[in-house]
Amino acid sequence: MLDQLPDVQRQWIGPAWPQLFWAVGSLVVAFVVAFALGRARTRRAVRKYLGSPDRPPMRLRSVVRWWSLPLLAWLGVLLAGLLTGANLAIGWGALGFLAIPVLVLNLSLIFRSAAPGDAGDPEPDPPRGRYAWLTGDLLAVAVITVGGVGLMRSMAIPALLLVENASDVKPADATKISDAIVRVFIDLGDRTNRLKARLKYVIDGMGMEKFLVLVEDKLGHAFTRVPAEALLPRPDVDRNAHIGVHRQKQSGLNWIGVALPLGKVTCEQIRGLSKIAADLGDGDIRLTVWQNLLIPGVADDKVALATAAIEAIGLAIKTTEVRAGLIACTGRAGCKFGNADTKRTAAEIADWVDPRVTLDTPINIHLTGCHHSCAQHYISDIGMIGARVAVGDGDDTMDGFHVFTGGGFGPSADVGQEVYHDVKAEDATVVVEKLLKAYMANRTSPDETFLTFARRHDGDSLRKLAEQVSA
Repeated sequence: MLDQLPDVQRQWIGPAWPQLFWAVGSLVVAFVVAFALGRARTRRAVRKYLGSPDRPPMRLRSVVRWWSLPLLAWLGVLLAGLLTGANLAIGWGALGFLAIPVLVLNLSLIFRSAAPGDAGDPEPDPPRGRYAWLTGDLLAVAVITVGGVGLMRSMAIPALLLVENASDVKPADATKISDAIVRVFIDLGDRTNRLKARLKYVIDGMGMEKFLVLVEDKLGHAFTRVPAEALLPRPDVDRNAHIGVHRQKQSGLNWIGVALPLGKVTCEQIRGLSKIAADLGDGDIRLTVWQNLLIPGVADDKVALATAAIEAIGLAIKTTEVRAGLIACTGRAGCKFGNADTKRTAAEIADWVDPRVTLDTPINIHLTGCHHSCAQHYISDIGMIGARVAVGDGDDTMDGFHVFTGGGFGPSADVGQEVYHDVKAEDATVVVEKLLKAYMANRTSPDETFLTFARRHDGDSLRKLAEQVSA
């Protein structure tokens, strides 16, 4: 999820400038509070070091020892976290906040010891001491504030994108523009680091406006810019438009969505689909994110013949709601990063759930094998990410999943919430069955989608509702 967070923030942006205002405002508040705390701490230290009418000044070495205590405490917490595997460290920003005043004091001590003829600490100089500590406070707070600039930038970029960078791209130019974007990424992206080998890091590093200028240079001409308010809202989405026969905008033509079981197709079947597309369609075959394909340009009088031909090669244009929205990445069977056999588990879920739960609304179930989230589990009605689940008290593990619900995209964009942790793969079928039965039994109306139902409940409530139904 952390790897995808910048994309999610872009989806969250509604009214752009209010969001930017809160981002900048939060950063200012953090600076003011941190600086106020630092000044309170400094006043106490100044009184101890410079002294007061009723208290003699402390020696510099004593002050250094006093300020080293929080730093040692931080190191102790970090060491405990490393030894136990727990996330106990309080952060590098906190380390910098504690370490910079100590560093300033120690450097002062070193320089003073190296000075010729210095027999010890000189007489305190209150004005000079106050300015020195004020400088230390500003440096310490700057460490925290600079860390917040990344958040402000990630919020500001989508604001600028929505308000200033809307572009009018004609469908005929889409391929050329995509090529230019890829070539900019090839030139500037760090593809040697898998953790940073994504286009979003290039955009975050230079800003959207500079990135668009580079894309325009590759294209050889500038984009046509339009204000965001001039863009029409997207039409309602037909969540089953990738399956079955659907009319195209062109009169008398249709596209046919062919259901492929988890994207699997044989050589004989793909050759058969190619012949159907050439003889009965417009010659194209289009792929979808739902791991199936479309045959466009089928005339009205050829739909029945094309449907029969598709069924003759062992495929179908109709399927259940569960199978229509069920996708899985390659998983452990074909990917070294996979923690679970996603394809097999997805097939088992469909075989188990279909005869036991009758759904009358679309449902998306995404299974991904690792943190790369190729199947985008975090934006699915039910999302499952592979995990190694411990078996017994030893080091043995088995295939398993963390289960999320309530994720969405487009107008319903949001990240799903974790409902189950470390579910064994052999138990995943029953978990999904219980969630779907809980939805059917507790939805407010027949029109309520699983997404709306899931977002009405937190993880604990969903687990309780799922346990109340019989699997």
